[in-house]
Amino acid sequence: MPKPMIEAPLDEYEKYGFLIKQNKDGSVLVESIEKNSQDLVIHCTLNLAIWGPKGNLIIDPDEDGVLVYIPNDPQQFPKVNDAKNRTNLTHGQWYVDVFFAINSHDSQITESNLDTNFSINKKDDVLIIKRKFVHKWYSYKWPYILYIYPDAKVKIKLKIPFFKRLFR
Repeated sequence: MPKPMIEAPLDEYEKYGFLIKQNKDGSVLVESIEKNSQDLVIHCTLNLAIWGPKGNLIIDPDEDGVLVYIPNDPQQFPKVNDAKNRTNLTHGQWYVDVFFAINSHDSQITESNLDTNFSINKKDDVLIIKRKFVHKWYSYKWPYILYIYPDAKVKIKLKIPFFKRLFR
């Protein structure tokens, strides 16, 4: 399994309100330091964006592994309620926005439906979101599985096809 790539020192993420942990299975666990915040947002599309009260960060499902970019200063998440192209839900402290009308060849908006591009399930108290398709662009290559825990934690794992893993 490819090793996660973390662009900044871990204490840099802490300044912006996130604890980052790399797991042996190639996944990344992101935990908000602000345990009681209602300002936690996850935006799922080709990549993932996570907003917290002290900052936000972007995570790409790169061909080489999960890539966690340097965190940014806090910005307001623009909540859009366009039911045609997205699904919005709340899970624990998280507001989750899934933008599913995306193309697997570029970043153009398509007439895709949710079931084609993403699956959303709940197992016990964990919300599981899977991006289903392999993207043509290198920086968004592999589908991801997102495990959203109600206590301000989220785990990101790549779903690399078996054939590709044989040749790594």
